[in-house]
Amino acid sequence: MKVEGADGATSQRRLGIGGVDCSEDRGASQTKNGAARVVSPPDPSLEIFLAKRVSQKIFRREGADFSPLLKIIFSILRRGVGGEAGCDTIVRMTRIVFMGTPEFAVSVLHALVEQYNVVAVYTRADKPAGRGKQMIEAPVKHFARAHNLPLEQPRSLRNNSERHRMREYNPDLIVVAAYGLLLPKAILDIPPRGAINTHASLLPRWRGASPITYAILSGDHETGVTIMQIDEGLDTGAILTARSIPISPDDTTGSLMEKLSQLGADLLLETIPAYLEGKIIATPQEHAQATMTRLVAKEDGKIKWETSAPYIEQMVRAYQPWPTAFTHFRGEMLKVLRASVLENNAPENPGTVLQIGKDIGVSTGKGILLLHDVQLAGKRAMSADEFARGQREFVGSHLE
Repeated sequence: MKVEGADGATSQRRLGIGGVDCSEDRGASQTKNGAARVVSPPDPSLEIFLAKRVSQKIFRREGADFSPLLKIIFSILRRGVGGEAGCDTIVRMTRIVFMGTPEFAVSVLHALVEQYNVVAVYTRADKPAGRGKQMIEAPVKHFARAHNLPLEQPRSLRNNSERHRMREYNPDLIVVAAYGLLLPKAILDIPPRGAINTHASLLPRWRGASPITYAILSGDHETGVTIMQIDEGLDTGAILTARSIPISPDDTTGSLMEKLSQLGADLLLETIPAYLEGKIIATPQEHAQATMTRLVAKEDGKIKWETSAPYIEQMVRAYQPWPTAFTHFRGEMLKVLRASVLENNAPENPGTVLQIGKDIGVSTGKGILLLHDVQLAGKRAMSADEFARGQREFVGSHLE
Protein backbone atom coordinates (compact mmCIF):
# COMPACT_ATOMS: atom_id res chain seq x y z
CA MET A 1 0.00 0.00 0.00
CA LYS A 2 1.12 3.59 -0.53
CA VAL A 3 1.55 5.85 2.51
CA GLU A 4 1.51 9.62 2.04
CA GLY A 5 4.04 11.59 4.10
CA ALA A 6 3.68 14.99 5.68
CA ASP A 7 5.33 16.64 2.67
CA GLY A 8 2.94 14.94 0.27
CA ALA A 9 5.46 12.35 -0.89
CA THR A 10 4.45 8.74 -0.99
CA SER A 11 6.37 5.62 -0.11
CA GLN A 12 5.65 1.95 -0.69
CA ARG A 13 4.80 0.11 2.50
CA ARG A 14 5.46 -3.63 2.71
CA LEU A 15 3.20 -5.50 5.08
CA GLY A 16 4.18 -8.83 6.55
CA ILE A 17 2.18 -11.31 8.61
CA GLY A 18 -0.22 -9.72 11.05
CA GLY A 19 0.33 -6.31 9.44
CA VAL A 20 3.99 -6.02 10.45
CA ASP A 21 5.47 -3.11 8.47
CA CYS A 22 8.21 -4.41 6.15
CA SER A 23 9.04 -1.21 4.29
CA GLU A 24 12.65 -0.15 4.03
CA ASP A 25 12.00 3.26 5.60
CA ARG A 26 9.91 1.88 8.46
CA GLY A 27 10.25 3.86 11.68
CA ALA A 28 12.00 6.75 9.91
CA SER A 29 11.07 10.42 10.17
CA GLN A 30 12.60 13.57 8.72
CA THR A 31 12.66 17.23 9.61
CA LYS A 32 11.27 19.70 7.09
CA ASN A 33 14.72 20.57 5.80
CA GLY A 34 15.63 16.88 5.59
CA ALA A 35 18.72 17.35 7.77
CA ALA A 36 17.79 15.19 10.73
CA ARG A 37 16.63 11.57 10.59
CA VAL A 38 15.51 9.59 13.62
CA VAL A 39 15.14 5.82 13.28
CA SER A 40 13.00 3.99 15.80
CA PRO A 41 13.87 0.42 16.84
CA PRO A 42 12.15 -2.52 15.09
CA ASP A 43 8.72 -3.46 16.42
CA PRO A 44 9.24 -6.11 19.15
CA SER A 45 6.11 -7.91 17.91
CA LEU A 46 8.25 -9.16 15.03
CA GLU A 47 10.62 -11.03 17.34
CA ILE A 48 7.73 -12.35 19.45
CA PHE A 49 5.96 -13.61 16.34
CA LEU A 50 9.00 -15.47 15.04
CA ALA A 51 9.81 -16.93 18.44
CA LYS A 52 6.35 -18.39 18.88
CA ARG A 53 6.31 -19.77 15.35
CA VAL A 54 9.62 -21.59 15.85
CA SER A 55 8.43 -22.96 19.21
CA GLN A 56 5.31 -24.37 17.56
CA LYS A 57 7.20 -25.80 14.60
CA ILE A 58 9.86 -27.56 16.68
CA PHE A 59 7.58 -29.02 19.31
CA ARG A 60 4.52 -29.52 17.03
CA ARG A 61 2.02 -28.19 19.53
CA GLU A 62 0.42 -24.82 20.00
CA GLY A 63 1.16 -24.72 23.74
CA ALA A 64 4.92 -24.76 23.24
CA ASP A 65 6.28 -21.26 23.79
CA PHE A 66 9.96 -20.58 24.30
CA SER A 67 9.53 -16.97 23.25
CA PRO A 68 11.55 -15.29 26.02
CA LEU A 69 14.78 -16.90 24.79
CA LEU A 70 14.05 -17.18 21.09
CA LYS A 71 12.77 -13.63 20.64
CA ILE A 72 16.14 -12.34 21.87
CA ILE A 73 17.87 -14.44 19.20
CA PHE A 74 15.54 -13.19 16.46
CA SER A 75 15.91 -9.63 17.67
CA ILE A 76 19.69 -9.91 17.26
CA LEU A 77 19.30 -11.56 13.85
CA ARG A 78 16.88 -8.92 12.64
CA ARG A 79 19.12 -6.07 13.67
CA GLY A 80 22.08 -7.86 12.13
CA VAL A 81 20.61 -8.72 8.73
CA GLY A 82 18.35 -5.70 8.33
CA GLY A 83 14.60 -5.18 8.14
CA GLU A 84 14.18 -6.38 4.57
CA ALA A 85 15.72 -9.80 5.22
CA GLY A 86 13.82 -9.99 8.49
CA CYS A 87 10.54 -9.60 6.62
CA ASP A 88 11.57 -12.33 4.19
CA THR A 89 12.07 -14.54 7.23
CA ILE A 90 8.58 -13.71 8.45
CA VAL A 91 7.08 -14.64 5.08
CA ARG A 92 8.88 -17.98 5.05
CA MET A 93 7.74 -18.75 8.60
CA THR A 94 4.12 -18.47 7.46
CA ARG A 95 2.09 -21.49 8.60
CA ILE A 96 0.51 -22.96 5.47
CA VAL A 97 -2.13 -25.66 5.19
CA PHE A 98 -2.06 -27.18 1.70
CA MET A 99 -5.11 -28.75 0.06
CA GLY A 100 -4.79 -30.72 -3.19
CA THR A 101 -5.33 -34.15 -4.71
CA PRO A 102 -4.12 -35.05 -8.25
CA GLU A 103 -0.71 -35.05 -9.91
CA PHE A 104 -1.11 -31.39 -10.87
CA ALA A 105 -1.04 -30.47 -7.17
CA VAL A 106 2.16 -32.39 -6.38
CA SER A 107 4.50 -29.88 -8.04
CA VAL A 108 2.78 -27.06 -6.18
CA LEU A 109 3.11 -28.86 -2.83
CA HIS A 110 6.73 -29.76 -3.53
CA ALA A 111 7.54 -26.10 -4.17
CA LEU A 112 5.83 -25.03 -0.95
CA VAL A 113 7.64 -27.63 1.16
CA GLU A 114 10.96 -26.37 -0.18
CA GLN A 115 10.24 -22.76 0.80
CA TYR A 116 7.58 -22.62 3.52
CA ASN A 117 6.32 -24.10 6.77
CA VAL A 118 3.63 -26.54 5.57
CA VAL A 119 1.90 -27.60 8.79
CA ALA A 120 -0.66 -29.97 7.24
CA VAL A 121 -1.76 -31.47 3.93
CA TYR A 122 -5.40 -32.09 3.08
CA THR A 123 -6.33 -34.42 0.21
CA ARG A 124 -9.44 -36.30 -0.91
CA ALA A 125 -10.34 -39.59 0.72
CA ASP A 126 -9.13 -42.78 -0.99
CA LYS A 127 -11.63 -44.14 -3.51
CA PRO A 128 -12.12 -47.44 -5.35
CA ALA A 129 -11.09 -47.57 -9.01
CA GLY A 130 -10.46 -50.09 -11.77
CA ARG A 131 -12.04 -53.45 -12.38
CA GLY A 132 -11.06 -54.77 -8.97
CA LYS A 133 -12.39 -51.63 -7.25
CA GLN A 134 -9.19 -51.40 -5.22
CA MET A 135 -8.71 -48.33 -3.06
CA ILE A 136 -6.54 -45.79 -4.86
CA GLU A 137 -4.45 -43.21 -3.01
CA ALA A 138 -4.12 -39.72 -4.45
CA PRO A 139 -0.69 -38.55 -5.69
CA VAL A 140 -0.65 -35.80 -3.05
CA LYS A 141 -1.14 -38.42 -0.33
CA HIS A 142 1.91 -40.33 -1.57
CA PHE A 143 3.99 -37.15 -1.48
CA ALA A 144 2.80 -36.15 1.98
CA ARG A 145 3.57 -39.56 3.46
CA ALA A 146 7.00 -39.67 1.80
CA HIS A 147 7.84 -36.31 3.38
CA ASN A 148 6.29 -37.07 6.79
CA LEU A 149 3.76 -34.25 6.52
CA PRO A 150 0.65 -34.33 8.74
CA LEU A 151 -2.13 -35.68 6.51
CA GLU A 152 -5.90 -35.16 6.64
CA GLN A 153 -8.51 -36.83 4.38
CA PRO A 154 -11.92 -35.54 5.44
CA ARG A 155 -14.94 -36.51 3.36
CA SER A 156 -16.50 -33.15 4.16
CA LEU A 157 -15.35 -29.80 5.55
CA ARG A 158 -18.80 -28.73 6.71
CA ASN A 159 -18.92 -30.27 10.17
CA ASN A 160 -17.77 -28.86 13.49
CA SER A 161 -15.08 -31.48 14.02
CA GLU A 162 -13.27 -30.52 10.79
CA ARG A 163 -13.47 -26.83 11.62
CA HIS A 164 -11.99 -27.57 15.03
CA ARG A 165 -9.25 -29.67 13.43
CA MET A 166 -8.32 -26.86 11.06
CA ARG A 167 -8.15 -24.38 13.94
CA GLU A 168 -5.73 -26.70 15.73
CA TYR A 169 -3.29 -26.33 12.82
CA ASN A 170 -3.49 -22.54 13.29
CA PRO A 171 -2.72 -21.68 9.64
CA ASP A 172 -1.79 -18.19 8.52
CA LEU A 173 -2.75 -19.11 4.96
CA ILE A 174 -4.48 -21.96 3.11
CA VAL A 175 -3.11 -22.84 -0.34
CA VAL A 176 -5.27 -24.94 -2.67
CA ALA A 177 -4.46 -26.72 -5.94
CA ALA A 178 -7.13 -28.98 -7.48
CA TYR A 179 -8.42 -30.17 -4.11
CA GLY A 180 -11.87 -31.29 -5.23
CA LEU A 181 -13.99 -29.90 -2.38
CA LEU A 182 -15.40 -26.41 -1.96
CA LEU A 183 -14.18 -24.62 1.15
CA PRO A 184 -17.07 -23.34 3.29
CA LYS A 185 -16.95 -19.88 4.84
CA ALA A 186 -16.28 -21.34 8.29
CA ILE A 187 -12.99 -22.78 6.98
CA LEU A 188 -12.09 -19.72 4.90
CA ASP A 189 -12.46 -17.50 7.97
CA ILE A 190 -9.87 -19.42 10.02
CA PRO A 191 -6.53 -18.27 8.50
CA PRO A 192 -5.92 -14.52 8.94
CA ARG A 193 -4.61 -14.26 5.35
CA GLY A 194 -7.46 -16.31 3.91
CA ALA A 195 -7.04 -18.92 1.18
CA ILE A 196 -5.59 -18.80 -2.32
CA ASN A 197 -5.94 -21.22 -5.21
CA THR A 198 -3.63 -22.30 -8.04
CA HIS A 199 -6.03 -22.86 -10.95
CA ALA A 200 -5.00 -24.36 -14.29
CA SER A 201 -6.65 -21.86 -16.63
CA LEU A 202 -6.79 -18.16 -17.38
CA LEU A 203 -9.83 -17.26 -15.32
CA PRO A 204 -12.65 -16.56 -15.81
CA ARG A 205 -12.30 -18.98 -18.74
CA TRP A 206 -12.71 -22.63 -17.71
CA ARG A 207 -13.78 -22.58 -14.12
CA GLY A 208 -14.40 -25.94 -12.48
CA ALA A 209 -12.88 -29.40 -12.33
CA SER A 210 -11.43 -30.00 -15.82
CA PRO A 211 -9.91 -26.78 -17.21
CA ILE A 212 -7.00 -28.43 -19.05
CA THR A 213 -9.19 -30.97 -20.84
CA TYR A 214 -11.69 -28.32 -21.89
CA ALA A 215 -9.00 -25.97 -23.20
CA ILE A 216 -7.76 -28.67 -25.60
CA LEU A 217 -11.24 -29.94 -26.44
CA SER A 218 -12.32 -26.42 -27.43
CA GLY A 219 -9.29 -25.81 -29.64
CA ASP A 220 -7.85 -22.99 -27.49
CA HIS A 221 -4.47 -21.73 -28.64
CA GLU A 222 -3.32 -20.70 -25.18
CA THR A 223 -4.04 -21.39 -21.55
CA GLY A 224 -2.23 -20.71 -18.29
CA VAL A 225 -2.38 -20.56 -14.52
CA THR A 226 -4.24 -18.16 -12.27
CA ILE A 227 -3.48 -17.54 -8.59
CA MET A 228 -6.74 -16.33 -7.05
CA GLN A 229 -8.30 -15.61 -3.70
CA ILE A 230 -10.87 -18.20 -2.69
CA ASP A 231 -14.42 -17.23 -1.83
CA GLU A 232 -17.50 -19.41 -1.38
CA GLY A 233 -18.11 -19.76 -5.12
CA LEU A 234 -16.57 -22.16 -7.63
CA ASP A 235 -13.40 -20.42 -8.87
CA THR A 236 -15.09 -17.02 -8.60
CA GLY A 237 -12.58 -15.24 -6.36
CA ALA A 238 -10.51 -12.19 -7.25
CA ILE A 239 -7.35 -12.71 -9.32
CA LEU A 240 -3.94 -12.08 -7.76
CA THR A 241 -1.63 -13.12 -10.62
CA ALA A 242 -1.86 -15.05 -13.91
CA ARG A 243 0.55 -16.34 -16.52
CA SER A 244 -0.15 -17.80 -19.97
CA ILE A 245 1.53 -20.39 -22.21
CA PRO A 246 0.70 -21.57 -25.75
CA ILE A 247 -1.01 -24.91 -26.32
CA SER A 248 1.08 -26.96 -28.76
CA PRO A 249 -0.69 -28.80 -31.62
CA ASP A 250 0.38 -32.14 -30.12
CA ASP A 251 -0.37 -31.33 -26.47
CA THR A 252 -2.51 -33.81 -24.56
CA THR A 253 -4.14 -33.24 -21.21
CA GLY A 254 -1.25 -35.20 -19.71
CA SER A 255 1.54 -33.18 -21.33
CA LEU A 256 -0.18 -29.83 -20.75
CA MET A 257 -0.83 -30.72 -17.12
CA GLU A 258 2.89 -31.24 -16.57
CA LYS A 259 3.67 -27.82 -18.06
CA LEU A 260 0.96 -26.05 -16.06
CA SER A 261 1.80 -27.73 -12.77
CA GLN A 262 5.37 -26.45 -12.95
CA LEU A 263 4.19 -23.05 -14.14
CA GLY A 264 1.73 -22.95 -11.25
CA ALA A 265 4.39 -23.86 -8.70
CA ASP A 266 6.74 -21.14 -9.98
CA LEU A 267 4.01 -18.50 -10.11
CA LEU A 268 2.78 -19.39 -6.63
CA LEU A 269 6.25 -18.94 -5.14
CA GLU A 270 6.45 -15.53 -6.80
CA THR A 271 2.98 -14.55 -5.62
CA ILE A 272 2.93 -15.57 -1.94
CA PRO A 273 5.56 -13.10 -0.65
CA ALA A 274 4.01 -10.16 -2.49
CA TYR A 275 0.54 -11.22 -1.34
CA LEU A 276 1.58 -11.52 2.31
CA GLU A 277 3.38 -8.19 2.13
CA GLY A 278 0.33 -6.38 0.76
CA LYS A 279 1.92 -5.58 -2.61
CA ILE A 280 -0.77 -7.17 -4.79
CA ILE A 281 -4.13 -5.58 -5.54
CA ALA A 282 -6.64 -8.35 -6.27
CA THR A 283 -8.66 -7.89 -9.46
CA PRO A 284 -12.31 -9.08 -9.52
CA GLN A 285 -13.15 -11.50 -12.29
CA GLU A 286 -15.39 -10.54 -15.19
CA HIS A 287 -18.12 -13.01 -14.30
CA ALA A 288 -20.05 -12.39 -17.54
CA GLN A 289 -17.07 -13.86 -19.44
CA ALA A 290 -16.93 -17.05 -17.38
CA THR A 291 -17.06 -20.52 -18.97
CA MET A 292 -17.57 -23.69 -16.95
CA THR A 293 -16.24 -27.23 -16.96
CA ARG A 294 -17.33 -30.41 -15.21
CA LEU A 295 -15.72 -33.66 -14.17
CA VAL A 296 -14.86 -35.82 -17.17
CA ALA A 297 -16.73 -39.15 -17.32
CA LYS A 298 -15.62 -42.32 -19.07
CA GLU A 299 -18.44 -42.11 -21.63
CA ASP A 300 -17.25 -38.66 -22.70
CA GLY A 301 -14.51 -40.38 -24.70
CA LYS A 302 -16.92 -42.11 -27.09
CA ILE A 303 -16.36 -40.80 -30.62
CA LYS A 304 -19.35 -39.59 -32.63
CA TRP A 305 -18.16 -39.93 -36.21
CA GLU A 306 -20.78 -37.51 -37.55
CA THR A 307 -18.89 -34.64 -35.89
CA SER A 308 -15.91 -33.03 -37.63
CA ALA A 309 -12.43 -34.51 -37.96
CA PRO A 310 -10.79 -31.48 -36.21
CA TYR A 311 -13.08 -31.85 -33.21
CA ILE A 312 -12.45 -35.61 -32.95
CA GLU A 313 -8.69 -35.01 -33.13
CA GLN A 314 -9.05 -32.55 -30.24
CA MET A 315 -11.01 -35.24 -28.37
CA VAL A 316 -8.16 -37.70 -28.87
CA ARG A 317 -5.69 -35.30 -27.22
CA ALA A 318 -8.08 -33.93 -24.58
CA TYR A 319 -9.00 -37.39 -23.27
CA GLN A 320 -5.42 -38.61 -23.08
CA PRO A 321 -4.42 -40.20 -20.71
CA TRP A 322 -8.01 -40.72 -19.44
CA PRO A 323 -10.58 -41.83 -20.42
CA THR A 324 -9.09 -41.91 -23.96
CA ALA A 325 -11.17 -41.42 -27.09
CA PHE A 326 -12.72 -44.69 -28.23
CA THR A 327 -14.98 -46.31 -30.77
CA HIS A 328 -16.16 -49.90 -31.36
CA PHE A 329 -14.93 -52.36 -33.97
CA ARG A 330 -16.95 -55.57 -34.26
CA GLY A 331 -18.39 -54.98 -30.81
CA GLU A 332 -15.02 -54.47 -29.09
CA MET A 333 -13.69 -51.19 -27.75
CA LEU A 334 -10.98 -49.65 -29.92
CA LYS A 335 -9.06 -46.78 -28.37
CA VAL A 336 -7.73 -44.05 -30.64
CA LEU A 337 -4.47 -42.93 -29.03
CA ARG A 338 -3.07 -40.62 -31.69
CA ALA A 339 -4.60 -39.11 -34.81
CA SER A 340 -4.45 -36.19 -37.23
CA VAL A 341 -6.76 -34.42 -39.65
CA LEU A 342 -6.98 -34.78 -43.44
CA GLU A 343 -9.04 -31.92 -44.82
CA ASN A 344 -10.26 -33.88 -47.86
CA ASN A 345 -13.99 -34.42 -48.21
CA ALA A 346 -15.06 -37.75 -46.76
CA PRO A 347 -16.14 -40.08 -49.59
CA GLU A 348 -18.09 -42.49 -47.37
CA ASN A 349 -20.60 -42.40 -44.53
CA PRO A 350 -19.19 -41.19 -41.20
CA GLY A 351 -17.43 -44.02 -39.38
CA THR A 352 -16.26 -45.86 -42.50
CA VAL A 353 -12.61 -47.01 -42.37
CA LEU A 354 -10.59 -46.01 -45.45
CA GLN A 355 -7.24 -46.98 -46.95
CA ILE A 356 -5.55 -43.73 -48.01
CA GLY A 357 -2.21 -44.61 -49.58
CA LYS A 358 -0.21 -46.08 -46.71
CA ASP A 359 -2.45 -44.45 -44.11
CA ILE A 360 -5.63 -45.57 -42.42
CA GLY A 361 -8.41 -43.00 -42.13
CA VAL A 362 -12.01 -42.76 -40.99
CA SER A 363 -14.76 -40.70 -42.62
CA THR A 364 -16.34 -38.06 -40.39
CA GLY A 365 -19.07 -35.47 -40.72
CA LYS A 366 -16.42 -33.08 -42.04
CA GLY A 367 -13.05 -34.29 -43.25
CA ILE A 368 -11.12 -37.49 -42.62
CA LEU A 369 -9.45 -38.51 -39.37
CA LEU A 370 -6.13 -40.26 -39.95
CA LEU A 371 -5.47 -42.94 -37.35
CA HIS A 372 -1.87 -43.28 -36.15
CA ASP A 373 -1.94 -45.32 -32.93
CA VAL A 374 -4.81 -47.52 -31.71
CA GLN A 375 -5.42 -50.16 -29.07
CA LEU A 376 -8.01 -52.92 -29.08
CA ALA A 377 -9.46 -53.83 -25.68
CA GLY A 378 -7.12 -56.20 -23.84
CA LYS A 379 -4.36 -55.85 -26.44
CA ARG A 380 -1.21 -53.75 -26.71
CA ALA A 381 -1.12 -50.39 -28.41
CA MET A 382 0.11 -50.40 -32.02
CA SER A 383 0.16 -48.34 -35.18
CA ALA A 384 -3.06 -48.22 -37.17
CA ASP A 385 -1.23 -49.73 -40.17
CA GLU A 386 -0.07 -52.69 -38.09
CA PHE A 387 -3.56 -53.13 -36.68
CA ALA A 388 -5.10 -53.11 -40.18
CA ARG A 389 -2.62 -55.76 -41.37
CA GLY A 390 -3.64 -58.01 -38.49
CA GLN A 391 -7.36 -57.29 -38.89
CA ARG A 392 -8.02 -57.67 -42.62
CA GLU A 393 -11.69 -56.78 -42.22
CA PHE A 394 -10.82 -53.44 -40.65
CA VAL A 395 -10.56 -51.38 -43.87
CA GLY A 396 -14.07 -50.96 -45.22
CA SER A 397 -15.72 -51.68 -41.88
CA HIS A 398 -17.99 -49.26 -40.06
CA LEU A 399 -16.95 -48.10 -36.61
CA GLU A 400 -19.71 -47.55 -34.05
